[in-house]
This record gives sequence, structure tokens and C-alpha cells, in this order.
Amino acid sequence: MALDPGFRPPLFYALSCPVGQEALPAGGAGPQMTSQGAHKAYLETLRRMTPEQRLLKALELSRLVRDLHLHGLRRRFPQHSKTQIREIFLGSLKRCWNRNY
Repeated sequence: MALDPGFRPPLFYALSCPVGQEALPAGGAGPQMTSQGAHKAYLETLRRMTPEQRLLKALELSRLVRDLHLHGLRRRFPQHSKTQIREIFLGSLKRCWNRNY
């Protein structure tokens, strides 16, 4: 399964506006951000979002990560069937589950 041609990764605008509204594209006009300035802007944006907007954004980013992982597996293993890719994907999730705790 290929990514939709109209797909726009939310990383460029994920936290710069509420869900469903457009923001500046990557590389667009805007203030130059330092790491500290970007973090401050990130926290301020989170504070302005409603709980529903934060949940929707988290789900959107989770789906993006999943889709990118599957896309990478399909590129790495082009000879594998969809079933084999799914098994590899689920195996990688199982190996990573709760590794941060």
C-alpha cells in the first residue's frame, strides 16, 4: 500500500494550529526558532488546544508513525507479501512493547 499522493505529514504543522486548520508549510515564512524557542512554542500550542484536539493530534501522529513504519518495511522487503510484511510489523511492535519502562 503506497502513501496517498495528497498525504501531508503533520510534522510540519502538527502543533502550530488546531486540528483541521492549515498553518505555514515547512520552510515557509515565519520566525527562526531555536530549540528552546521551539519548545516554548510547542508547550504554548499544547496549552491552547482543547483536550479533544490534543487527543486527535496524538492519534494522527500515531497513525503517521505506523504508516511510515509500514512504508519502510515495504521498501526494505519488496519481495514479501502483505501477510509477511504484517508479520514483520507485528513482530517489531512486540519487540518494542514497553521497552521504555
